[in-house]
Amino acid sequence: MESSTGTIHGTDNSPIFYRCWLPDQPDQIQAVIHISHGMAEHSKRYERFAEQCVAKNVAVYAHDHRGHGHTGAKDMLGHYCDHKGWKLVLSDMNDVQCMIRRNHPTTPIFIMGHSMGSFITQGYVFKYQPDIKGLILSGSNYSAPIKYKAARLIAKMEKLRKGPRFQSNLIEKLTFGSFNQRFKPNQTQYDWLSSDLTEVRKYIEDPHCGFICTTQLWCDLLAGLINISQPSAFKRLSPDTPVLIFGGQEDPVGHFGSGLIALSRHYTDAGIKDVDLQIYSQGRHEMLNEVNREEVGLHILSWLDSKLRALDSVN
Repeated sequence: MESSTGTIHGTDNSPIFYRCWLPDQPDQIQAVIHISHGMAEHSKRYERFAEQCVAKNVAVYAHDHRGHGHTGAKDMLGHYCDHKGWKLVLSDMNDVQCMIRRNHPTTPIFIMGHSMGSFITQGYVFKYQPDIKGLILSGSNYSAPIKYKAARLIAKMEKLRKGPRFQSNLIEKLTFGSFNQRFKPNQTQYDWLSSDLTEVRKYIEDPHCGFICTTQLWCDLLAGLINISQPSAFKRLSPDTPVLIFGGQEDPVGHFGSGLIALSRHYTDAGIKDVDLQIYSQGRHEMLNEVNREEVGLHILSWLDSKLRALDSVN
């Protein structure tokens, strides 16, 4: 396996850090997965899954979103940008996609987004409509736009009170405060991430994980969520694009499965022909870091292989 890192520059010339994992024989690459990571984490946390993919001749690219990982270290962790943050994170996705396409001009590309990254991914594909062969959404959710509007009002008030770069404990409590309640007695404040305590400890000990995001990031993200949660937004995806949605039955982000079901239904109602939903019993938020992560990874790759075979049959 060949592993490397690099930096590209966004539309505002901000440096965007990325990683890629490639098979030793480039001519054997069957597909590329572009990973969009979650909130308060970074691209390197997907290395184990990337190794699983490379073993099946699937290349993986993952970049650190603004305010995250090595990209965020250039400015401030937990902060997209002072202005137009949502627009810029979507633009960054496009810039990375264009780089992948230049590197692999004829290879089928899939996008996988986890949690916050699943929302950014949807915002990106709805707006830019890239040439992808499948959409994979992990640890995601669907809620009605009105709920996000109420939350954004609170974020705006905190921003007015303390400024755009303020890391609000109030917003943190309102968003994540209840997530651990289902897992009492708690061993850590992040038990909701995974039932594998070793993986949770890795997250806690990682200096690029678990930080509090700024009021401006929350304003940006919630504005994006309002946009992508409109029923009309789902119709911007080509009806021929296959979608895989997966998550844990015990994931509070996905409302313990109901949010995943609602998300799946919205894609189906929008006319998407091929929507697969996989909810793992006893799984928590990070299924790629759960005790059955090998099974989860194999399921993703099996789904991807089935889409590649369908493409071959058409061609």
